[in-house]
Amino acid sequence: MAESKRTFQAARMNKDIEEKILKPGEYRDALNVSVDFSEDGNIGAIENLKGNELLAGQDILGLSSSSNPNAKVIGSIAHPEEEKIYFFVTGDKMDGIFEYDLTASSNQTKPIVLDSTSKSEVEETILTFSQVGVSATVAQDGSISLARTLANTKVYSNTNDFSANTTGSAISRNVTARVVVPNAYKNAGEILIGTVTASQPSITAPGVVTQNIIKKSTTTATLAGSLTNDSVNVTAQGFYYGFKTASNTALTISELVSGGTGITRFTVTNSNVRNNFTKDITGLTANKLTSYAAFATNSVGTTNANVKTFTTNVAPPVNRISGNEYVIVPAIGDVTAGNATDEVVDRNIGYGSFFKASGDCYLNIAAPSNDGLRANATGTTSLHTNISGFSSSPSGLTFAKAHGGNSNTKSAAIYVSNFSANTSYQITIPAITGIQAQTIRINKGTPSGTYFTSTLNLSLGMGLFLANADIPAAYEYNHNTSIAPNATYILGPVLSGEKAKCVIPLNNTAAVITSTGAGSFASSFNASNLSVTVVGKTEGVDFDYYVEDTSTGALGTVPGIIFEGTPSLLGSTPTVNITYTT
Repeated sequence: MAESKRTFQAARMNKDIEEKILKPGEYRDALNVSVDFSEDGNIGAIENLKGNELLAGQDILGLSSSSNPNAKVIGSIAHPEEEKIYFFVTGDKMDGIFEYDLTASSNQTKPIVLDSTSKSEVEETILTFSQVGVSATVAQDGSISLARTLANTKVYSNTNDFSANTTGSAISRNVTARVVVPNAYKNAGEILIGTVTASQPSITAPGVVTQNIIKKSTTTATLAGSLTNDSVNVTAQGFYYGFKTASNTALTISELVSGGTGITRFTVTNSNVRNNFTKDITGLTANKLTSYAAFATNSVGTTNANVKTFTTNVAPPVNRISGNEYVIVPAIGDVTAGNATDEVVDRNIGYGSFFKASGDCYLNIAAPSNDGLRANATGTTSLHTNISGFSSSPSGLTFAKAHGGNSNTKSAAIYVSNFSANTSYQITIPAITGIQAQTIRINKGTPSGTYFTSTLNLSLGMGLFLANADIPAAYEYNHNTSIAPNATYILGPVLSGEKAKCVIPLNNTAAVITSTGAGSFASSFNASNLSVTVVGKTEGVDFDYYVEDTSTGALGTVPGIIFEGTPSLLGSTPTVNITYTT
């Protein structure tokens, strides 16, 4: 076949005529060719231009769709000497300069410079109220609580608390909430408002529990109960109690509520509704199994709690304290002006006011035994290391260990400070093993309200004296000095119906005790020969007393009396007769 050759000196394209009749120097078409310059430097020759080549392995940071969406080349430059091409890329998340190496066998493209230009997805997000995940809870008393599922956001209620739900059925409530958008989001600082719904539960019958008795004697006891929820609109609370006349077996709740043949039962109520409530009962039978149960009532109904029992003390009575309660009395020493030494030490006998001349307030806390022996008393010095367990209502008081209170005295000496002027406080001493928590009232100044105080007028029978001790410095009491003045026994100030205690140490001589060893009176003392009466008042109603053979409050050197009275019933200056029959 004849070979046809054409030269392209004219380098003219002619697409108008048949290709077979083209003149020399003309060409019908030229795709990817050059006639004036070639990549191989062949001037005047026509050659194909090298085109694009698909490169493998393009999952390269800054180039892949995952690392840099919408990446595109905006410029390039060749470096023939090194057989490399450099190209410039921009994308949604980063800009970069990349190198393509013609000589490399693999991974021919690599980033030289990368610069991130994107924000995080969160920073690019406009936060909406629904994304916060706000939810609301409305309690039966109407109080609102808000929660959210999105972390690092705060939510607030624009809706005031509702009234308590006393309808007997749940109520749907709309709660408007606001959220301040945090800085991480595109609309940071904006306030989002939305409404969520919540169901406010209806009032339910009270939850009530019968607690162990606080104390008992032959004919009296102090019953205790508690509410499991103090916001159920309780209108009445109290106790059923009673016993079977002809036997010592327990009563059922039905028998306590309704009575029956051979059953003696009573109902007592509290004058003030409280979450923890007690009631003193009298007229019991000695050495008798007695059953009792707490109850509480609101608009829904009455809940009867579990039944508990106790056996009254055996006659003839020697009045003893329960052994599971604190005796809290004032200290008799003080830090006087200009004297940095704490004078309280271990004088847990206590009398006078809780507040001393300097304004300091001290509590001495003991837990006497139920057999009247100091040696068997429960040590309370662990309270020194449990200061955090003390609390007050209103709050704000500060509690600290005072000097004294060691294994010798078995007592705790607690310094109380940070009182507000003219304020009445209820101070709760925490429970320890075997001893129940106890609350006492201490008034600072003259708070508003009606409070009662009894200053005891002691009348001692023949052969009895107030104990008087001068056991070097540490254990001085009733010694007519600036540190330990003559005893003045004060109960209160407390509210109507509230009780207070004091400890009265006794001796059969006016001589001053100078040693911590047991005195002759303690060794010969017979508790059944001691009696206490109050002129015009009734034991078990207006007052109680408990005998100690070796008084915890006086280091066991002498006998003593724990006297407990109700100032609103005793009056301001009751006469207390203490007699001892030999």
